Amino acid sequence: MMNPTPPTIQSSAEQKRRFWGKMIWISAISLVLSICIGVATYVIAVMNAFSTLGKTGAADPAELAGNISNALIGALVCAPIAFIALVLFVIAIVRHRKFSNPSEAG
Repeated sequence: MMNPTPPTIQSSAEQKRRFWGKMIWISAISLVLSICIGVATYVIAVMNAFSTLGKTGAADPAELAGNISNALIGALVCAPIAFIALVLFVIAIVRHRKFSNPSEAG
């Protein structure tokens, strides 16, 4: 017969499991929001670039290229945030699974 795990260790493992469970949700929400915000800012900026093109009636490639390059700034800012959130999401899943199975915790 195996000796039961002391209550202090069980509560510590349970606290860690809860923490990593919360981190899964936080990182998942951050990942989805950063991607959605990046895409939305890109779409809005490109729509503004082409609406400006439609208002002027002239196709100035330099102006259009400048507007489109400005549209990419939103994606450029949100991409690293999404990458960090994805890495944190994977780490949180691995750690949560580790503390969900007490025989693997160590």
